[in-house]
Amino acid sequence: MLSALKSEPIEEDTGLPAFMSPATLGELLDGVSVSTLSDWRKTGHGPAWFKVGNLVRYRGSAVQAWIEECERGAGHEF
Repeated sequence: MLSALKSEPIEEDTGLPAFMSPATLGELLDGVSVSTLSDWRKTGHGPAWFKVGNLVRYRGSAVQAWIEECERGAGHEF
């Protein structure tokens, strides 16, 4: 488990943290940079996100839904 996640609440359905910072999500996604996540937000890609004041956060359930959608798209033939 990621060291940054040890003290954060975990969603029972997904096993992911209830809320994640871009740095935590980047680490979870095997090294996706904070800059890439920022670009995804600006272009409407990536998981849904929200702000608390000036802080960007991702819900674990939104991250899981986005991952599942990416998996479904991988099997299509072109």
